[in-house]
Amino acid sequence: MVQDTSLDQLAPQQVTDRGQPLLAFMASDKLSSLAKRSALQQSDGWIVHGGEVRPWRFSGYLRRGETLLVTGPWVAGELLSAALQGPPDAALAAVARVAAAVARLADAGLVDQPLQLNGIMLLAAGGVLVLPPAVIRQLTETHSPGAMLAGSARVNHPDLSGEQRLSTMLAILSYRAITGEFPFPAPGEEELRNQMRRLDVVPARLLAPGCSEELSSCIGRALRPQRHESPPALADWPALLARAREDAEPVAASAAEHSQAEAAALRQRYAQAFRRRVFLQRNLRTMVVAAVFVAAVGAVLGSIVANQFKPRVTRGYTPRQVVEAFYGSIGALDHTTMEDAVIGDAGKPLINEVVNLFVISRVAQGYEGRSHIIDAAEWEAAGEPELPADRSLYGPSQLQIAAEQGEPQPVFRVSYLMWRGRGGRPRRGPRRLFRVSYLMWRLGGADGDDPPGTPQQGMPTSERVFLRQDKDDWVIFEIQPLDPPPSDR
Repeated sequence: MVQDTSLDQLAPQQVTDRGQPLLAFMASDKLSSLAKRSALQQSDGWIVHGGEVRPWRFSGYLRRGETLLVTGPWVAGELLSAALQGPPDAALAAVARVAAAVARLADAGLVDQPLQLNGIMLLAAGGVLVLPPAVIRQLTETHSPGAMLAGSARVNHPDLSGEQRLSTMLAILSYRAITGEFPFPAPGEEELRNQMRRLDVVPARLLAPGCSEELSSCIGRALRPQRHESPPALADWPALLARAREDAEPVAASAAEHSQAEAAALRQRYAQAFRRRVFLQRNLRTMVVAAVFVAAVGAVLGSIVANQFKPRVTRGYTPRQVVEAFYGSIGALDHTTMEDAVIGDAGKPLINEVVNLFVISRVAQGYEGRSHIIDAAEWEAAGEPELPADRSLYGPSQLQIAAEQGEPQPVFRVSYLMWRGRGGRPRRGPRRLFRVSYLMWRLGGADGDDPPGTPQQGMPTSERVFLRQDKDDWVIFEIQPLDPPPSDR
């Protein structure tokens, strides 16, 4: 396995200042004031040795040539990131020491930040030094994104906190110690986060035959717990890792080969499942909207086809009732009744507009659970209340129908305010007509050219409507636009 060298330049070194040995870490000039002023000396780290916990803090910074160094009291040891690169037994022993130290710090209520691979030292004299997490994080961040990925993101679950995050970190470290690889190997942070959330992990016992079955099971429960399982508690890890070192046993070569083959097959299967999950995560919303849109369009087309083989909704209506049904169906987006009330191309543009809005309204209901389009007639009947900014009035209000000519060739003059607009306090008055389309309304929004907060306006409209009989039904065969009456202007 190729070793990640992103943290190599952040390894501590020994320097001497005024005859005193110091532990020094290379820093960037981009380091914030936290590491350059008194806050540096107030950021706590801890030396844990058995049950004893002692504070450890950085003391200041030095210049060595062009290099900025952050320094603190000297201790001999190696970073956890280096210890993990050793043989499996030694790496697992290092994780066991870290588990005991972290559990002790958590028990004392001292750890409340994510820890990093380059922020934990295994001391030569025994014990563990947890370097001040806030300072180590800044040292790593200002060094490179690769170092931050290797030092922190690789071992900290993005959705967890507190002891649950620390327990998962110990599971990741244990997996790395006994298998030689991290359970989530993504080369970038976004994919790494996705893997931690969705990638099934090949059991450690398959990649490291002979390792403790108990440890492999606990790692699996921590990284991908099933519904009936609970991940190991942080306090359980020290004893668990001690038993795991004792329970390890050699495995025959043939059994090891079989385990490796099973691991390879599982890895491929899990990778395919992970890609499907990520695809659904990124595209589910679009797929749902598309499905609802297709279903709505299908419903419209189905109703149109079905209407060809059943009696008109307006069967038996008088000429005035047909006109009332046509105009009363506009705001309700009842295109079926509108289509039954006309013949030929009469009212075709308006019917097409209503069909478009009907589809958009259905998509919005499927997508958000509600439509953004309000029937202007219902709004008028409710006392014309102020509407939310995301609601749009549509349809006629103040509808007036006057007979100009009776049967056998009925003619009516129809006057009304036509509403097409967004939420806010509506107002009456002339406004330009605009084309209604999916892009303009955007799930019920208003005309894209109007700035947010533009009041809705009812457009005075007047039309002459001509009817005739088709078989036994009265139908509208022509709608003639007229200039609005002077009183409506």
